[in-house]
Amino acid sequence: MNQSFDYLIVGQGLAGSFLALELIEKGEKVMVYDNPNGPSSSKVAAGIFNPVTGKRFVKTWFCDEIYPNIIPYYQSLEAKFGVKILHKTPILRPIESVKEQNQIIELADDPENEPYVAFELSPYEINDFTNAKFGVLSTKIGGWVDVPLFLETIKKYLIEKSSYINQIVDYEQFIVENDSVNYRKFSFKKVIFCEGYSTVNNLYFNWLPFNAVKGEVLNLKMDASLKNFILLKGIFVVPTPNGTYKVGATYNWVDKTSEITKDGRNEIEEKLRKLTKNDFEFISQSAGIRPATVDRRPFLGLHPKYNSIGIFNGLGTKGVSLGPYFSQHFANFLINNAQLNSDVNINRFSSLYLSSDSE
Repeated sequence: MNQSFDYLIVGQGLAGSFLALELIEKGEKVMVYDNPNGPSSSKVAAGIFNPVTGKRFVKTWFCDEIYPNIIPYYQSLEAKFGVKILHKTPILRPIESVKEQNQIIELADDPENEPYVAFELSPYEINDFTNAKFGVLSTKIGGWVDVPLFLETIKKYLIEKSSYINQIVDYEQFIVENDSVNYRKFSFKKVIFCEGYSTVNNLYFNWLPFNAVKGEVLNLKMDASLKNFILLKGIFVVPTPNGTYKVGATYNWVDKTSEITKDGRNEIEEKLRKLTKNDFEFISQSAGIRPATVDRRPFLGLHPKYNSIGIFNGLGTKGVSLGPYFSQHFANFLINNAQLNSDVNINRFSSLYLSSDSE
């Protein structure tokens, strides 16, 4: 007789980890299959969360719903697991001109933006590192999450609960019914795929329109004193507790491998030289494929044909900010039949499935 679980989660990157935690917290019996040697953008992510993005300095999508709970969410994980994964750090964007300064002042004075950002003329000792004579845009809710430590912590937690298997799933061995899925010696009410960009090879969801982008990040030593903030100007410079800096990232829309490249390193180092006169020393380089989507919104929902198969994916570059909120949102949908937000529901692309299914 097969051993029964409520959910099989395929993939233990950020999406799979958030969803597993949420379902277990709600009393569900969960099994996670993961290939730790496979490509993963989560394992190389800088983990930055930033409420204001883009050249126009606009609030990120769903900001008012997501950001009030980001700090409490990660603090609760730290208390639960006894690890330091949250680094609350202002994110500073140096202002380049008087015109941009006026734009930032207007932005910061807007009551809708006041909880998130501020204009500061000379609040930080950054002028030895870069030019900030016109001031900076500073975030009030910002920082970074130690993603590798988070993933390793959740993996240990799942192993302790006998809820983790280090193994690649074989799609061909799924026996799919409308209300259950059998896989080898297990039976599940639902299978949820959280495989990141690898979903392009998934037999059930390869019709979804990913717009994946490769990113490379450097780990450097620098003669700098940026311990108390993240610098963002064309690239990010993130101080880490061990005294090194994460610097990046590249955006390559063509190369879909997880291999580091000389071009990627050169691009980041060239941008860093333009940003600062400080010396730096190369330590290491990493690369991953971000599971971005064509409309920059996550993929949540159940398969159009099989009610027992679902997906939680497409968090893109904002996994640490989107993941906590939408894992709760998706779990509420799965367990309580709550309505999914139409912006993230994969039903928005049902025509693509119908056209692929008819071929």
